[in-house]
Amino acid sequence: MKRKTLYLILPLVGAALFWTGFQSARDDDFYAMRKNFELFGAVYEQVVSAYMVRVDPERFMRTGMDAMLETLDPWTDFLDEADNAAMQLRGQSGLAEVDVNLGTRNGRVTVLAPDAMTGAYLQGLRTGDVLESVAGQPAEEMALSQVFQLLRGEPGTTVEVVISRTGQEQQTFVLKREAPKVAFVSHAGAAGEMPVALVKLDAFGPGTAREIDNALEDVEESLGQDLQGVILDLRGNPGGLVNEAISLVGLFVPKGSPVVSTRGKSPEANRLYTTDDDPDWGDVDLVVLVDPGSASASEIVSGAFQDLDRAVIIGQPTFGKGLVQVVRAMPYNTALKMTYSRYFTPAGRAIRKDGLDGNGDPMQDFRTPNGRTVREGNGIEPDVALPAPEPSELEQALLGEAAYFRFADVLVAEDGELIRAASARSGRIDLPDNTWARFRAWLNAEAFSYRTELGRRIEDIEGLGRADTEAPLRDLNAIAEADVQREFDAAKDRILEAISDELASRILEPDVRMQILLDSDETLREAVAVVTGSRYEEVLGAR
Repeated sequence: MKRKTLYLILPLVGAALFWTGFQSARDDDFYAMRKNFELFGAVYEQVVSAYMVRVDPERFMRTGMDAMLETLDPWTDFLDEADNAAMQLRGQSGLAEVDVNLGTRNGRVTVLAPDAMTGAYLQGLRTGDVLESVAGQPAEEMALSQVFQLLRGEPGTTVEVVISRTGQEQQTFVLKREAPKVAFVSHAGAAGEMPVALVKLDAFGPGTAREIDNALEDVEESLGQDLQGVILDLRGNPGGLVNEAISLVGLFVPKGSPVVSTRGKSPEANRLYTTDDDPDWGDVDLVVLVDPGSASASEIVSGAFQDLDRAVIIGQPTFGKGLVQVVRAMPYNTALKMTYSRYFTPAGRAIRKDGLDGNGDPMQDFRTPNGRTVREGNGIEPDVALPAPEPSELEQALLGEAAYFRFADVLVAEDGELIRAASARSGRIDLPDNTWARFRAWLNAEAFSYRTELGRRIEDIEGLGRADTEAPLRDLNAIAEADVQREFDAAKDRILEAISDELASRILEPDVRMQILLDSDETLREAVAVVTGSRYEEVLGAR
């Protein structure tokens, strides 16, 4: 009887000790919070009431809040009344918008951390850039809502933005306005001659999983035989609805399989998400394509498939933003966008990239059911890694000016029908023979300016206005101009290919365009080779 009583008492004592410790930790937190809040309030009151000159109470407090939040991850942000209203209206105008995250810092509209390397970030905008003008209008006194209004416009148009960046001169970017996505599967068709489907998914929106399921059925019906493989292209996919990501994984893995879990400080933040239904495509081989533009829901999908040994991941490491944000209503119609929890893959990996979420933990190794090693700390690393294209400084400058995008419009307006007819005959984009000369002439007409490092140094010396440097500078300028010409020559093929890609999106049907990509896209070629060959099982370590 005593032993039985002891067995009953010990768990209760343990629970009581745990609760006491937990409550003690909470009490310590609340004490520290009350203490520091009192100190902060006292300092604030003294400065606002007695500083030698008038201090704007609202701006002073906002500066303090911004400074506190900047010690956290880049996505936790306070939204004042104007910011909150502007964020709620985003995407509801029906117009195209520039894909960039903006907020107010120190009274100025500032570029915030990206959710994925897409849109304006690919053109060269960086976190911390301060907007100086938008569409020719000074932005120094603009509210966030005014900036968003100027950034909106008709799909396919551009808007000029001037930014300042710490330690550099002001820079001008011509940013593309992108229309809201209606259909999320931009292509579904056969990948070559084998019974393999290629599906390009641009974002995770309402009905995405059902859309992919239907697309695969259509491809299978058009082939007249069962699919043996699927290539799911998530490159450049910034994510979206997590429930759709879970449903998508459920199309390929057994019912009840773990997909993703969330962990946070609050008990409500800790959840495990599993698949609800039997898979429609559980027997087909699967390859997933990713790159640094694959983020959020794309990382949940690719991470789950990798950890479950269900797919071969090909490409480059993903963006690494495995964080869950919630928006909490605050007084006076303000809001706090706060990171609430983190995403973890089925193997227990945090979906993160060191330096993005403030976590400096070293990369750790985890094991899949087949005994393969997978790592955390660098987004979702591919099983088959391919080199990422690195644009030169010249090509980055051209991207920043949306030069390929704008010049393609010129070609379509002047020679669209001729290019369309020639391309239909050849099965690829056939550029006019004089395209390169016309592009260089167009850049000159648009006053495109590009300087090498030598050219920038010469500008600095010219700014001194010394007469004794004129002759040497003439010779140096000739050398600098020759350097620019050499950079153009070295990048010629890549530039023409970028112009061809822009033309393809304008004049070719999606299926024809994707077929051209199959012939030129190294990652797609690798995916077809893997999914149709023996390497598929070798990579997955199938037993």
